[in-house]
Amino acid sequence: AGGNLRVETLDGSPGRQRSIDDPVFEVAGNIDLGNYEGASLQVLAGGSVTGGIIEITGAGGPFNDGTVTLSNGTVQAVTGTAEPTLDIRAGTTAFFGAPGPGVGAVDAADITIDTIVNPGGLVLLTNQYAPNPALAGDINVGGIITTDFDGGGDIVIDSKGSVSVVFAD
Repeated sequence: AGGNLRVETLDGSPGRQRSIDDPVFEVAGNIDLGNYEGASLQVLAGGSVTGGIIEITGAGGPFNDGTVTLSNGTVQAVTGTAEPTLDIRAGTTAFFGAPGPGVGAVDAADITIDTIVNPGGLVLLTNQYAPNPALAGDINVGGIITTDFDGGGDIVIDSKGSVSVVFAD
């Protein structure tokens, strides 16, 4: 999308999405996902990302597998086709850069999610991947659950600003 994207119901409240394959969102502006349930999810946004409950149920089909270089130089593999993955990158210029005229105001690279459930998989939240230097951003998540019967998944958070997360068993 060349501007902002919001998943909502007919009355304007946050919507709910479900996917059996990997959805990939590349949005020049801000994105509001509402609630999501399904296979690996990848969100690359030029602005902020908000969402309700995001539940990853497994790996899936089309996904931009690759690597992400974090701000400390660490390289993180992202393979949503092979493992359950939630990959959210806010404030990035990697795909769209800054939105053009008439696209909508982008003034932050925040990530705000109510709850993330991804048993045994990868959760990557960053506003430092090919960042737009004009945008500051914080990461706030009400809860992250990555445990499954075989142990737990990996959580990688790389933020320009503050981080507030509740981790659960």
